[in-house]
Amino acid sequence: MDSSSIPIISALWLGILTSVNPCPLASNIAAVSFIMKRLDQTSSVFASGVLYTLGRVAGYTVLGILVTSSLLNIPQTAHFLQKNMNQLLGPVLIVTGLFLLGLFQFTFSGFSFSEKVAGRLNNLGIMGSFPLGVLFALSFCPSSAALFFGSLIPLSLNHDSPILFPSVYGAGTGLPERFLAARW
Repeated sequence: MDSSSIPIISALWLGILTSVNPCPLASNIAAVSFIMKRLDQTSSVFASGVLYTLGRVAGYTVLGILVTSSLLNIPQTAHFLQKNMNQLLGPVLIVTGLFLLGLFQFTFSGFSFSEKVAGRLNNLGIMGSFPLGVLFALSFCPSSAALFFGSLIPLSLNHDSPILFPSVYGAGTGLPERFLAARW
């Protein structure tokens, strides 16, 4: 094994660690049950598992690109904020004060986001596995956030690879679900 493959293997291992961590275990179980609901059709289970993993890869890749590109643009952002923050801060503080005084109010009805999302994903059938993968990729718990933002993002920045490492990480997070779905 040459030393250039060690960072890629590290990204894969970080993804696997994220998926077997106790914190995201509930979402992993939900994903496996969604993937396995068509047990009579082996090709459907396989396709659903692949789409779920691709959704996780897409979610982590897009997030990795956004985070690494924003971190690389910190000097430009800092210069912009130093130059323009006084003009932006005044209106923000005035609007915040109006909310605190109760002049503006937001009311939320009994809207259940999770029920609507679950219904739509179920109506999509096998294709619902992809958005489910994206959704679960973006639902961080403290331990998975630490692995992604504290280990993977610095690895991506160090090797100047905002696409490859988050993609491999995403594939690693989908491996246990794929393995469980294939074994069933």
